[in-house]
Amino acid sequence: MTSCLKEGCINEATGYEYLTRFSFCSTECQSQFRLSGYPYLDDKKGHVHNFKNKMNKLWIDHILWTRFYILFFINEHEKEEIDLTLKRLLKNQTDIANLVKPFYGKENSKKLESLLKEHIQFAGELVSIAKKQRDAGGMTGAFAIEFKNMNDKWYQNAKDISLFLHRANPENWKYNDLWNLMKGHLDQTLKEATLILQKKYKEDIKNYEEITHHILMMADTLSDGIIKQFGEKMFII
Repeated sequence: MTSCLKEGCINEATGYEYLTRFSFCSTECQSQFRLSGYPYLDDKKGHVHNFKNKMNKLWIDHILWTRFYILFFINEHEKEEIDLTLKRLLKNQTDIANLVKPFYGKENSKKLESLLKEHIQFAGELVSIAKKQRDAGGMTGAFAIEFKNMNDKWYQNAKDISLFLHRANPENWKYNDLWNLMKGHLDQTLKEATLILQKKYKEDIKNYEEITHHILMMADTLSDGIIKQFGEKMFII
């Protein structure tokens, strides 16, 4: 009989290892496992549905806190409010990475977290550059070059995220599909910041509805890919 998992083993095991090794553990060890940070694996009723809801919520949080940051920064809210909003937005990237850690391991989770935080960093710098050029009276040569360079970094980061995810799950996450989803997310976010800068509020609200629809489609692609890769049995303990 396989011996019970220790904490270090739990942190390092992949999703399939959780399934196979967990079934041999004692009742006491199973109780410890449920407290180890993966509560959705213990959901006997919702299992797959619960996991998809968690993924959806995290990506809704992603666009929501991104929107708050753009609005607060452009409209020059209190610095503390802007800083706390950015902190919460960065935590969202950690939360997304932690959700997939049971399946792809600690090292891959950390890599994804790093890529997602770069995604936020580059977006924030783009908003800052755009606001400076608006406050200066419009696009100048220097601003145009600075904006293009940062924009190129942002879209390259999206390609890096798409490739990283594709390599983790090549059968279910095709690179072109992921890249199109990421590119759509970036295009919509850039449009969102532009509309807010231009105070086109009616168009901005309509655009945010499209952002919400798109991000839920992206979240479904990610959660469905994990479920297909590991099987629904992964979520029924």
